[in-house]
Amino acid sequence: QREVHAGGLQLMQTGSGVSHEEVMGANGTEFFQIWVEPHLREAIAQPPTYQDFADTEFAVAEASGVRIKQVLGSNSPAKLAVPVVMLDVELQPQATFTHDLQPNRGVAALTVTGTGTWQVEQEPAQSAKLGDMAVLQNPAATTRSAVFTSGEAARLVLVDVPLTVDYPLYPQF
Repeated sequence: QREVHAGGLQLMQTGSGVSHEEVMGANGTEFFQIWVEPHLREAIAQPPTYQDFADTEFAVAEASGVRIKQVLGSNSPAKLAVPVVMLDVELQPQATFTHDLQPNRGVAALTVTGTGTWQVEQEPAQSAKLGDMAVLQNPAATTRSAVFTSGEAARLVLVDVPLTVDYPLYPQF
């Protein structure tokens, strides 16, 4: 049994199969769980792996009232076979965060705390509050900018994934 502390990451790559159990910690414990879909044929040929990462192991950038921690992606100690980026973003009141939507990518952006507004170039703005999930997509061939402006202090979790992949996905049920 392993414990994950505040701001940490527990990474399981199930490979050929794994059995696990989750136990919640103290009252008020919160966690964010995502599942990403690798190339099935390659994934099942690999043994399962498990790693823990402490909050202090992640790259953090801070500027103009915005703190960005890269949980998954090129500057993360956690390595995946799937091209996914995960950011933990904290904003002071009235701060602005810009995320570049690369071609053929989509972002699920969960508002964990606070309020704000998403704006993707000329598209209508989307308001966001606690528990809202904004889905931002860029099927275009050029990069687009997604801008979040906080009303009150806010925290966001962004998961950025390809809209299409060059391998077969699990069957839809």
